[in-house]
Amino acid sequence: MRLSLFIIQQKESILQQWENFARTIEPPALTMDAEALRDHASLILDTIAKDLDTQQTSLQQSQKLKGHGPRGSNETYAEIHASLRIDAGYTIDQLVSEYRALRASVLKLWMQDDDRNSLTDSDDVMRFNEVIDQALAESVARYSKIATEAVENERLRLDALLKAVPVGIAMADINGKLILANPENLRIWGDHPLFESLDEYAKWKGWWADGSEKHGQPVLPHEWALARALSGVESPRDIVEIEPFGQPGVRRTILLHATPILDAIKNVVGSVAAQVDITALRTAEAQVRESEAKFRTISDAMPQMVWSTLPNGYHDYYNQQWYDFTGVSIGAADHEEWIGLFHPDCRSRASELWLHSLATGTAYQIECQLKHFSGQYRWILARALPVCDDAGKIARWMGTCTDIHDQKLAEERLKENDRRKDEFLAMLAHELRNPLAPISAAAQLLQIVSTDEKRVKQTCEVIERQVDHMTSLVDDLLDVSRVTGGLIKIETKPQDIRNVVQEAIEQVTPLIQERRHHLTHQLTPDMAMLLGDSKRLVQILANILTNAAKYTLAGGNIRISSEVRSAHVLLEISDNGIGMESGLVARAFGLFEQAERTSDRSSGGLGLGLALVRSLVELHGGTVTCESKGAGKGSKFTVCLPRLIGSDNAGQVHQDKVQQISRSVRSLRILLVDDNVDAAKLLAMFLTELGHQVAVEHGSVGAVERAIMEKPDVCLLDIGLPEMDGNTLARQLRSVPVLADAMLIAVTGYGQPEDIKRSLEAGFDQHLVKPVNMKKLVSILDKVSCP
Repeated sequence: MRLSLFIIQQKESILQQWENFARTIEPPALTMDAEALRDHASLILDTIAKDLDTQQTSLQQSQKLKGHGPRGSNETYAEIHASLRIDAGYTIDQLVSEYRALRASVLKLWMQDDDRNSLTDSDDVMRFNEVIDQALAESVARYSKIATEAVENERLRLDALLKAVPVGIAMADINGKLILANPENLRIWGDHPLFESLDEYAKWKGWWADGSEKHGQPVLPHEWALARALSGVESPRDIVEIEPFGQPGVRRTILLHATPILDAIKNVVGSVAAQVDITALRTAEAQVRESEAKFRTISDAMPQMVWSTLPNGYHDYYNQQWYDFTGVSIGAADHEEWIGLFHPDCRSRASELWLHSLATGTAYQIECQLKHFSGQYRWILARALPVCDDAGKIARWMGTCTDIHDQKLAEERLKENDRRKDEFLAMLAHELRNPLAPISAAAQLLQIVSTDEKRVKQTCEVIERQVDHMTSLVDDLLDVSRVTGGLIKIETKPQDIRNVVQEAIEQVTPLIQERRHHLTHQLTPDMAMLLGDSKRLVQILANILTNAAKYTLAGGNIRISSEVRSAHVLLEISDNGIGMESGLVARAFGLFEQAERTSDRSSGGLGLGLALVRSLVELHGGTVTCESKGAGKGSKFTVCLPRLIGSDNAGQVHQDKVQQISRSVRSLRILLVDDNVDAAKLLAMFLTELGHQVAVEHGSVGAVERAIMEKPDVCLLDIGLPEMDGNTLARQLRSVPVLADAMLIAVTGYGQPEDIKRSLEAGFDQHLVKPVNMKKLVSILDKVSCP
């Protein structure tokens, strides 16, 4: 039997034998693992059998033995077989082993076959070996070609990668010789030589920059990552600052990663290092750290609480002011916990506005109450604005919280004071119109009854009483102004409290009698001396008694008592009047404070009396308090004043005797200057009735000429004159020699201490405040007429 026919008939057995044998050789050739490979192996056997049946010359056989047999233009089965084996991952050794296994499998089965023709054995075997050798040569050649092309392509790809990658790559052999450096490596290090050994690594200038204990120290030759990798140590992250070759003074920071190169049996045969230039990154990081440090310093220095959030509203930063104000721990308010620090009445609105801002990108602003570390809720102004990137997208939110608690309370106080001011002005207008009405009526009545002496006298008495009332109102206002401005001065002398109380009672008796009150007093029989101003002490008690009389219904009871203690004297004034609610008790001594006001204003007053009381008591080193059990339950005021210890002399209260206005002893020449025609006319009439010669001028220029001509004994000058003011006029009159001895008296509505000081400096001898106290004016004129 021919070998070719045997191969065709025993193909399956050969394939099985081939597979079994291929698994036993080294390296194993797993020929039949895939169906496609088994089919191709079957095709190889068919091709071999066909070749054995083809007649060949001795030369052709010799060439085949050398692997140089004839071939067509198409790929041979052996070349296809080599391509398939490369695709399957075979090594060239496995490919050769496969052909060895095929040869052995066929020959073994052929020798065991009883039907083989021994006459043709040697020829067939020789021809079979020739075919196998030819196929092996073609497979190895194709394999080598494909492998060489693959290696070249891989080298080209690697070269392209090394050129394109932004990472410096350097490779060394086992002796440390640099055998490869890509362009980025040359850019980082400069045009450096390819060193021949590890010793030459000393030429690299580098310093550790990793923040470790070696930071700033030079990198020694054996410490470079490439050198350490040659000893089998992987260096995953070295940060080094270098000076590139040929660039003195230039510094770059690089990140190094080196690993050993191992052969098939894990021996180190070289090393490779990857290095990234992170100079710009480190510079940017330093700038960011510096910027963050500046931001934190600035935000911590600000009086406001500063915070920021991510675009979704998650809080990622609070400055120190926030933690100092709230007292919460760091991180305790990063998510939604911040809303719990707001007052319950504010939480819903604050959250709603914040969510609206996050959704729309609009500014966030709200005034609300935030919990202070003390437990108190304080008013804050919270504001936030979005910070957008170059594309206009919100990158974060920056916000502040400003403590406006004191400002908020001040605004509320200001509103309250403004309300009280408006009420006071309304009261003042009412109180001033009340006396003006009878004065106006009296002026008109005088025109009608000028010949009826009795009616004229009655009318004048009405005018005098109403003027006194208006003067009292203005005096109260001036007193408040002087006291609150710290301008009032008290003349302290020893005073007997019994005399003070008695005089105060005398002042309010008419009002008490008018309202039919019952006044009782219980004073200590012992002498109790105070060091104070008699007039102001009387004013203190008179104001409290007046208040009691006004706010007690007709026929009520008022009681005043005194108690002498070791260091103090206590005075209590109580009534069964309308009383006060607790809120009014707390602010009873404030300016313009009164009980509930009614349209008839039957109680009158401006709400100044008790404010004056407190200020005057404090000027005397004392205290004053008030008590009331509520509306309709009366009130009690307690004045506590320091007692004067060791004084044996009782204070004397000197009262001016009521003077009767009568004609002066000698007639005086008087120049009266006032731009108010009616006021000048009435005052001139009054002075004329006293027997004086009065000349009236309404302007400053005419007054100078009239004074030179008349040579007056006395000049009564208004301050607020047109053309030139009264002070300037006084200076001009003083400069006239013939008027050197004339008495200059200022008659003005300006009565503050600064006004009096300016008038005296201008040359005035006296300063009288409108409405003029006629008794005082007459007294001054009498002194002039009786030198």
